[in-house]
Amino acid sequence: MRKMAKDMELVHVISKEAYLAAIIYDLVEIPYSPARSIPHVLYASCLGPLLYAAYLIEKEKLWNEVFAVLVGVAPPHQSSIEAIIDELKAINVHEWDKIRPILSGIAKRVDILYQQKRKDIVNYIEKVFGFEKFFETLYVIYGFNPLPSMSFGSMLYFDDRNVIVSVYVNEVHRETHVLDLVIHELLHGLIRLNNIELGHEVEELLIDVAAPDGYLSELLGLTDKASIRLDEVLYLGQRTKQYRRLFDLLVEYYKNKAYERTNIIKWLKRKRELD
Repeated sequence: MRKMAKDMELVHVISKEAYLAAIIYDLVEIPYSPARSIPHVLYASCLGPLLYAAYLIEKEKLWNEVFAVLVGVAPPHQSSIEAIIDELKAINVHEWDKIRPILSGIAKRVDILYQQKRKDIVNYIEKVFGFEKFFETLYVIYGFNPLPSMSFGSMLYFDDRNVIVSVYVNEVHRETHVLDLVIHELLHGLIRLNNIELGHEVEELLIDVAAPDGYLSELLGLTDKASIRLDEVLYLGQRTKQYRRLFDLLVEYYKNKAYERTNIIKWLKRKRELD
């Protein structure tokens, strides 16, 4: 394993099938999704085609294989994968012919920005988080978000060389914000690649304070000033003194430029906030 991949390649994926696989993943994996509480009810609705594809993937636990094939990391090696992709091809996405050029245009602008900042992105992430391993290739699946005021993303797959993330955006979103969102999901993958064990809530808090629109975003010039507020990153289950203190410490780390001396994981352990 290479210690660092300073030339981490960014590959943009504009594909109806990859987009559908990504939203199906969110549909069944996000804890608060209604598909996790009443999937049998939703199946008989307009979500039936998506949930049937989810059934094909879930029954053999083929998420990694499906994503690897859809972005070109690996060729299809079993008939069940081909059947799943055929099912995805058959699903209609409303106005896909109009959406596809919008996503392609966003991807082009993000690529130009990434080429300008790729060295800073790796260097600052290494400095702040202390990662010893980086991915060689970062794949971004672009999906359409019909709500201009919101944006979403997910970390879908990783191995020792590749990571696949999704972002759901539209033409209202600036390329700086889209790349910022990609970095948020990339950080989830890098934490796993480097075998850093954090509780889910701590990991989310750590990354939310970094990006998007966070203090790492500010260091990278993706936002003029970090605009993270306590209530935006602390979910209901986290609103305890422990997490509020952790939030304050994370802000202190960036404001005091402690990243010039040590990484944030070591710094929090020194503060006795991490085991």
